[in-house]
Amino acid sequence: MKTTPENIKSLCETLKLPFVREHYSDIIKQGAQKQWQPEEIIARLLDGEIQQRSDRALLRRIKNARFPFIKTIEDFDWSWPKKINRAQIQHIFHLDWLPKHGNIFFLGGVGLGKSHLAVALGHRACQQGYSTRWTTAANLINTLVVAQNTNNLKSEIKTFLVTVHGVA
Repeated sequence: MKTTPENIKSLCETLKLPFVREHYSDIIKQGAQKQWQPEEIIARLLDGEIQQRSDRALLRRIKNARFPFIKTIEDFDWSWPKKINRAQIQHIFHLDWLPKHGNIFFLGGVGLGKSHLAVALGHRACQQGYSTRWTTAANLINTLVVAQNTNNLKSEIKTFLVTVHGVA
């Protein structure tokens, strides 16, 4: 087999290795300059491929979550509302309740930050590899009522149990 840039790019296409296809030449040049062993070059190419796939998967989970906006816990204004259990909220963001298939609901009046916290929690879950889906309490109830009327309640509940949901 003749080794040419076109041949390598074709092999990368076949194997679905877009990072390697785009960066192999630069990494080989860098490796030659720094006198890397062949294993180091291969490891860097594969690490780049893994990172790119991880980044794409995160973006896909965030898109599929259908968040109305992106917020993080770091953006939250802890000075409002005046009475909030900051330690408890921050503990929720450790996500140790997720493997047990627990649920978190933020309840309270308008303008207290429920949506911000729910989106931030869903976003954190996406970053940790969980699939999430944003919905409001009203939309959740409407979806379940429609499912019950069409005899799909069991199936619809299953979709809500398989995915982490931010409900505001």
